[in-house]
Amino acid sequence: MKLFHDPAQQVEKFSSHVYIIHYFSVEINISLQIEKIALQNEKCFRNSEKRREIKRFVY
Repeated sequence: MKLFHDPAQQVEKFSSHVYIIHYFSVEINISLQIEKIALQNEKCFRNSEKRREIKRFVY
């Protein structure tokens, strides 16, 4: 049974892999949230620009 000759090492390897996967998923999540916020800001900016255009036409 070569697989279980050092169980501590096996667990350590496994947990480090899980940690790396978790780290990347957190990174991706954060970047997606930043993108979402950026898109919302862009929408708000465009809406305010449209309002300005409308005001320019009205006055």
